Amino acid sequence: MRQAGCVFTVAAYYCAAQKGDLAMVRWLAEEAKVSAAGLSMYRVIGDDEAWPCGTAAHSRDLPQAIRVLLGAGAEPEEAWIMLRCATTRGDLALVQYLQQEVLNGAWPAGSHSADAAAYSGCEALVEWLAGQPGWLAGPMDLPYMEAAVHGDLATLRALRRLGVAWGAEDSLVQAVDTGCTAPALRWLAEQGVPVGASEDMEEFVSAALFRYEFAYDAGTVEWLRGLAAAGQPR
Repeated sequence: MRQAGCVFTVAAYYCAAQKGDLAMVRWLAEEAKVSAAGLSMYRVIGDDEAWPCGTAAHSRDLPQAIRVLLGAGAEPEEAWIMLRCATTRGDLALVQYLQQEVLNGAWPAGSHSADAAAYSGCEALVEWLAGQPGWLAGPMDLPYMEAAVHGDLATLRALRRLGVAWGAEDSLVQAVDTGCTAPALRWLAEQGVPVGASEDMEEFVSAALFRYEFAYDAGTVEWLRGLAAAGQPR
């Protein structure tokens, strides 16, 4: 195609990423000399169709592909988005690479990595992050909600054990509104999660019961209705 005069553009990099083809990424950059300027690193890392999780291409080749793309002119100006995508995917190796090689060991403002790590359900990633200087002081919105909505008690317990504070939006009201599983709701209440705005409790519980009642046993339904009446866990 190249000999026939075909001109490759940045779109070719996206096609290579969707195939998880490191060799093609390298050929485009090193042989065809295709500039990666303007390439969205989010689409390379965050797209569910690019470098599929669980494949050898994802675990072994993606950091190398990122290195090649940056060398070909891709800009890491959205580094925090790259980090969040890798964290959400639960890819510890990629998070370590980005933090050490691309971000120079810093945690960029706005990465909300605690929320993303909790969402991933990867305990190894959560534990590694908790050991990084300054990580626990980073911005956190609702790390416990991200795990609770999936009923991920293992991650919830890991967050608590590692000293992750309640996020700004973590509350029992929020948990009910998002349809957290019954065991997760009760665990949150036992651990003392903030109740949330008491004036919202009855409204949120009523709406949640309408949407999720068939997912809860009778005891949980009664308990939730008690929350609405009392405005606090019991």
